[in-house]
Amino acid sequence: MNIYDIKKTGPRFKTGDLTNIDIQMWGSDNHYPHLCLGLLSASVVGKECAERYAKFLMGFGFADIGLASMVVNRRNQRANAVLRSAADDLANLHGFALHFNYNAAGQKTTMTPVPFENCRLGIEDDWGAVQYIAVHPDWAMTSGKKKIKAPNKNTIDYIDVYNPDPGVVLAQIERAGGIENYKGQILWVSKAGGYNYPTVKYDAASTDLSTDEGLANVRYRNVRNNFFPAGMLVTVSPTKIEGDSEDTDDEDGFDPEKFKAFQGDENVAKMVSIEVSNIADAPQFVEFPTKNYDKDFTVTSQSTTETIYSAFGQEAFYRLKSGSLGFSQDIISDTYNMYSEYTTFERDMLAETFTEAFRGFAGAPGISEAVINPLRYDPA
Repeated sequence: MNIYDIKKTGPRFKTGDLTNIDIQMWGSDNHYPHLCLGLLSASVVGKECAERYAKFLMGFGFADIGLASMVVNRRNQRANAVLRSAADDLANLHGFALHFNYNAAGQKTTMTPVPFENCRLGIEDDWGAVQYIAVHPDWAMTSGKKKIKAPNKNTIDYIDVYNPDPGVVLAQIERAGGIENYKGQILWVSKAGGYNYPTVKYDAASTDLSTDEGLANVRYRNVRNNFFPAGMLVTVSPTKIEGDSEDTDDEDGFDPEKFKAFQGDENVAKMVSIEVSNIADAPQFVEFPTKNYDKDFTVTSQSTTETIYSAFGQEAFYRLKSGSLGFSQDIISDTYNMYSEYTTFERDMLAETFTEAFRGFAGAPGISEAVINPLRYDPA
């Protein structure tokens, strides 16, 4: 079989222009990042791996203590907090965005992280350039907040893309009608490069993330909704006579409300007492057969977990967790240091971006490079 005989797959998500709101859609429904975040948050394994990935991207923060502790926006966030937000978005969505305000001299005065899922690329102009980033607090309208209105030209902020050239900034301020009306600029950073929508790191493992959620549901229902009574004792009711026309039992002899008392983990090993009208049928003890589904899904659970770990490049952590690597300080140290090297490219991307972000920043004179200390395992 050659490459042309293999079943072809489509793109991971579709893009196109939504001319009614002047944006490029991110996915056929414009909800790709929201769907990915929902998938990730519903998977225990996926969430754990993403958090570990973000932790290694963040490292120990900026090496320059003065830079790390510097307040950089009106929310009183310090530079390390902004770095942490960027690392989280880069881990979860393979991109991040930073908003800048400027003063009348064209200097950067604030730097604020913008949730990457809230950003959409503007439609390219005649020269193929993106001139603005469209920002809305809830493109998918899933927050349920009444004050958030559906995306339209009146509820979307269209903010100029990052260009710190003082001449450009001053021209934008003038075009906005003054500094008080100026919305600033947004620096868009995508793992896909340039002004392109990225594919999330765990996209290829999306079915496994969904499977992990499904397995958790099976385990939950297995414990909470399975039948675990020891059995039932059938006795004769002195108040019931065979053929009594006043018998109020259900026609099928089954009362579902009573049966609920013997369902789930809190009712394990309870005994059911049932009264019957015919002594010939009693007494007898009837055991309830039970079905435990955990063993049926053991292989699926293991392969799903391993695939998700692999999607984040964390195979060594999986082997460490499963015990196949053994357990010692040296093994843990090697695992940490290896993953720290694995995440070097993304961490360098963060460092390069913040080096540029602090260039010309009014509150950070003299900072030439925003170095990030990589995470290392210290047994002490």
